[in-house]
Amino acid sequence: MRNVTVIENRKRKNFRQLFITLAVASIGFLAIFIMVSVMYTGFDYNNVTQIEGIASEVTSQEESYIFLMDDGESYSLNSIVAGKVDAEEISTLQEQNITLYIMDDEVIGFESDSYTLAGEEGFRLIKDNYKVSMIIIGVLAGLLLLGTIASLIKFLTEKKMVRGDVFKLINTRQLAMSQVRKQYIKFAMMPLILALIFLIPMVIYSEPIGTMFYIFLGIFLACLVSGIVVSAIILPFINKREIEEFDKALNFDDLDESKEHNRFIMDVGNYLPFELKEEGILYREEFEADFLIESLKNDKALAGQDLLKVRSDLLREIKSHPKDENDSTLKEDTFIKYNELNLVTKVVFRSSNEPIKIFVCSQFDESQYPTLRNDLFFEFDEDLYYFIKKYNIKVVGLERCLQKRREYMEKYSKGKVKYFDITDNGEVELFTKIK
Repeated sequence: MRNVTVIENRKRKNFRQLFITLAVASIGFLAIFIMVSVMYTGFDYNNVTQIEGIASEVTSQEESYIFLMDDGESYSLNSIVAGKVDAEEISTLQEQNITLYIMDDEVIGFESDSYTLAGEEGFRLIKDNYKVSMIIIGVLAGLLLLGTIASLIKFLTEKKMVRGDVFKLINTRQLAMSQVRKQYIKFAMMPLILALIFLIPMVIYSEPIGTMFYIFLGIFLACLVSGIVVSAIILPFINKREIEEFDKALNFDDLDESKEHNRFIMDVGNYLPFELKEEGILYREEFEADFLIESLKNDKALAGQDLLKVRSDLLREIKSHPKDENDSTLKEDTFIKYNELNLVTKVVFRSSNEPIKIFVCSQFDESQYPTLRNDLFFEFDEDLYYFIKKYNIKVVGLERCLQKRREYMEKYSKGKVKYFDITDNGEVELFTKIK
């Protein structure tokens, strides 16, 4: 068979999600950058005023100092300037004649006979601080903006639909996150979530920029870096645990004979339903409803429901969506013997969530079933294996794959997705570039 199909391009969706995420982050940092830039360009020493009087009291408060004047007014020292003040020297200002330099209701300098920090020096310290902040935030905003633009370009240039080998394309679907990965990711995501939370106080303390802004900026960057580092450290452990879980899940040494196994299977190469019989597989359109019901019964999703009504509703829904003339079709009650199927084993290896996925696939000549566009691809599970053993169905490479599954996962479930044909004697990697 040609085994070529067309599906929606998953990469395009991923780039769209990445673009939205980066765009939101970019807007946040650009807003802070614009705010800081406006304040920086609006800085003018001519806006500084002077107040003279006697400092009745000078007290330390958090990371600043409060000047209480003899007229009852109090003034706070700018936190940036406060970082340059000598704690012992400033205490000598009490009961002294003092000139305060005020800008935006904050003290940026003072003069007295005992201790002086010039208004021009305080002004320069604050303006230099804004300049450094503007550069740091600008660089971060620029990097995020470049990432946003790159992801947008990738989103716009990716095709909506892609054409290629059916086995490869049916495995480009987005996978549900494994339970193992969920447990670890919750832990790894905490620093990244905290990083986003600390963006809020960064904005709050960005006008005017002071010590608190830099504290929250430092915490933000520390959380961001630690989140990335923690993720990088735990990824190998997640991969190892996932391999262990799938190794256990594929251990069918003791099949439960008393369990009711689902004899209906769905071909994901052509989206056609079949029933497993002793000599072969039988096609009927209505089997799609039976396949869904049996699958849901295993998950106990239909407990207490009228299964006949559920089946009737499903059939009505299935028939309301007639097949396209280009879709694969088979005549009702088509029966295909197992020896006609020439069943083989194909496997997909991934580095995350699903380290191994096994498919039992047909190998038809194009002349056998001309209305089929692709071979039949059945996802391997315990139910299918039960009937393979029960009816002694020959599947090339399946037993070898199950016996060596742990070895295969440890070897191939790394990096990019890999596709293999497994034979009784070895394995052949698919879709590799010829060197």
